[in-house]
Amino acid sequence: MSGDAAVNHVVGGPQVLKPSKRREKEMKRKVLVAVFLVSAVILLGSVSKAGAILIGGDKWSHDFDDTAFVDEIIDKEVNGFYWEGGSDAGLLNGDVGDGGVALLDDDYISFIFTDNTVFNGAGADLAVFEAGLPAEDLIVSVSPFDDNTGWTTTLKYDSTYTGAEAAGGYNLNVALIDLSDFGFAEGDSISAVKIFGITSVYKCCGRGGKGGMGGGSKTVKDPSYKKKCCKSIGGTDLVAIGSLNTEVPVPEPGTLLLIGTGLVGLGLMNRKLKG
Repeated sequence: MSGDAAVNHVVGGPQVLKPSKRREKEMKRKVLVAVFLVSAVILLGSVSKAGAILIGGDKWSHDFDDTAFVDEIIDKEVNGFYWEGGSDAGLLNGDVGDGGVALLDDDYISFIFTDNTVFNGAGADLAVFEAGLPAEDLIVSVSPFDDNTGWTTTLKYDSTYTGAEAAGGYNLNVALIDLSDFGFAEGDSISAVKIFGITSVYKCCGRGGKGGMGGGSKTVKDPSYKKKCCKSIGGTDLVAIGSLNTEVPVPEPGTLLLIGTGLVGLGLMNRKLKG
């Protein structure tokens, strides 16, 4: 065989990779697969908790994560009443069909978040749901701590109709709370929220006319009319509190193990490639 023929045979024939080249190519393929798997695990760990509860109607609605709601009551003073089967537990699950509690003047309930963090993001950060017609006001304080300390000064918020119904067919209203209103900087977080009631309607005795104490009666919507002969017939009817801005959920321990294993594997492969 001539020299030229030998050259043509080598150039035109099948190329056989040396063992080192073959191993390098295989390692690169494994790295790509590992990167894909780790990315998928991280994505699934975050997406698995994506919004699961839609609350609201055609005027306002939001798709809440199922961990977005307050988790525990740490303090309360309630002289009002629970309505439509409402209970403390019902205030924690985000189900606005569970009934609620009527909070009157000087009533309050303090809640904490335990499985998420509420942070000051763009726009409103908390949604406080209230039931009734007309939509009633409420007073709010928040705290970065979960031990019933560090409460901010209170602020009054109006609630507006969402276009949906709460338990008993009452209008479902929402008050949107922005943590910036309390002086929190962007990215700051809170762990607790306290809701105070406002008695909105009083049945008061009149001075003359027929019936009642002293005769006659009238209904007013001004707390300044609260006197000894006035009886509250309405208040802030709290049904749920949900976070609108939460941090990305932390993956479950099993997910973290998979991610850690994948990252260790990537490190070993990278060392082999460099070696």
